[in-house]
Amino acid sequence: MSDVFFTSDAHFGHANIIRFCERPFADLDAMHSALAANWNKKVGKNDKVYCLGDMLNRTGSNKRAAEWAEFLASLHGRKWLVRGNHDKNNDIINAQYEEVADYLKFIYNDQLTFILFHYPIQSWDKGHRGSIHLHGHIHSKVACPGPYRRVDVGMDAWNYEPAGLDEILALARAREGLEPKGWGHKQGARQPKKTSENILHDAFDPDGDDGAAGMPLSVGMGPMDAPGHRVSAAPNPDPPPERHFP
Repeated sequence: MSDVFFTSDAHFGHANIIRFCERPFADLDAMHSALAANWNKKVGKNDKVYCLGDMLNRTGSNKRAAEWAEFLASLHGRKWLVRGNHDKNNDIINAQYEEVADYLKFIYNDQLTFILFHYPIQSWDKGHRGSIHLHGHIHSKVACPGPYRRVDVGMDAWNYEPAGLDEILALARAREGLEPKGWGHKQGARQPKKTSENILHDAFDPDGDDGAAGMPLSVGMGPMDAPGHRVSAAPNPDPPPERHFP
């Protein structure tokens, strides 16, 4: 069971999103209740949640912002926000997040890089070395609408609940069959580079113990404070050094 989750595009407070995205809710109250219940059923109080934008549609006055802050606080987990086009810069709301940034880089097991950005992008850091790009914005009904290492973590693609890191890793590994032959191998090199398949394999199972079926015995993560689980705000073109969680 994962203790790290990713989500995007909840659009709390956005009545028209129900019609725009054909969400199965009668009104905003029903949507808020369902999304909050799904969230808290899946996410533990001490888990980590990366919100990749468009959490709220409008914050309004300070009084209204305080009400939204109380609502966000009711959602389980420590939260990080990667801003989307609907996220306003409000100190009352921002205080509900451990960090607010435009772009984050998350490293799993010291090997596998995740690029976190609200918008889907065509090319991303270490994409040619097996990194995975997580995004929102497009309100897809499927988690992998584009390149197989680009995953939409929006609510509409994940049955209106956050996506666990273990689920994303399993999805990425299952789609490795789409990898072109020889991907990641430099022609003429004495020793080929690791393919993204091998990187995923090592990230799942650094000790090399696959279990009987060739799948990892456990894909859950340990505490984010443990060495090897790092995140850094990385605005281009000069990203700061990667850092450990405090």
